[in-house]
Amino acid sequence: MKRNIIFILTLYLFLASCSSNKEIFAPKELVVNPLVSVFSGKSQSVVRNSETVIEVKNSSETYFTVKKAITIFEKENKDIGQLVLGYSPLVELKYVNANITDKNGNVVKSFSMDDAKDFSSYDGFSFFSDNRVKVLDLFHNSFPYTIQYEFQKKYNGTLFLPTWIPQQLEQTVQKASLTVIDETGGGVRYHSENLNIEPNVQYLDGAKVMNW
Repeated sequence: MKRNIIFILTLYLFLASCSSNKEIFAPKELVVNPLVSVFSGKSQSVVRNSETVIEVKNSSETYFTVKKAITIFEKENKDIGQLVLGYSPLVELKYVNANITDKNGNVVKSFSMDDAKDFSSYDGFSFFSDNRVKVLDLFHNSFPYTIQYEFQKKYNGTLFLPTWIPQQLEQTVQKASLTVIDETGGGVRYHSENLNIEPNVQYLDGAKVMNW
């Protein structure tokens, strides 16, 4: 029986616009060749590449940037192509760009934040809420196809820093990386689950850089 292992890494801090036509990944990286199909096994999708950068500048300014490409194989799994991004007064959505590419790596449609639907994110408890979501439906009728997207959020505080979960259930990952840039002088700590490797640590221009 195939077992799905989900990696989770949560960051904590302890202290004393782009065009819709933007190329996110090189087209040759997104061609769906037979090896990709074999690699997928019984998974609903394959993360072809995922690059996450978290830059903690100080206690009130953190940037969370994600670039990801996911190949979807069957119509029944097209909901994987829905990108939902939450934002609020404390979490600004700076930009989002997305492309749909066919099995040959050709871009068939591009999106920007202007194309996203915007909804209130009602939590069921608060009478008034400033939380909202942007939704992009990255759907295509010819399978397999690949969605690729890039977005950036700015966190105006450190109470809820982002969590890194590179693999979802019923999903295979070809490549995923996380880079944490700590400009606070060593105030960032992290907690990991199901991830038994330590980051590669460097010090660049006064910042501590951790790479997984």
